[in-house]
Amino acid sequence: MAVLIEGISVVIRKETVTQKYPGGLEAFAKACPNNTLCVDEDLIRVGFMAPADTKQFVEELETHGITYRDDGQAKDLVVVDQQRGPAVPCDWTEFGRVRLHGDRDKRVMAARLVGSQSRDPLPAGAMKTPSRRTSGLSNPKR
Repeated sequence: MAVLIEGISVVIRKETVTQKYPGGLEAFAKACPNNTLCVDEDLIRVGFMAPADTKQFVEELETHGITYRDDGQAKDLVVVDQQRGPAVPCDWTEFGRVRLHGDRDKRVMAARLVGSQSRDPLPAGAMKTPSRRTSGLSNPKR
């Protein structure tokens, strides 16, 4: 399976939340700042419309030891714009457009963990190494 990428999405490895977020997945879901939580076997996605809201959420996650960037690369989470792709390089996720309800004319952006045994693979040519950045979050602090 894969998680939906819509607006500006924060994608986090599920195992990271289990290991680092106080109270694990259940507490994370309860603390989610909006109703956009999307989960598959490996990833968690929370969506936002405004870069400032996204930045605030990422900073909150970092207070719990969930790291956005390390040496310019996504570490525990990645920020993804549905039109432009990942804000920083991320070697643990694949991004691509998938058919919505099997309709070849309706496609949505999705992400899955690299190496996922998903029954719904992303199409050939799915992005693995981004070249574009998401507005508002592309200036690394570290």
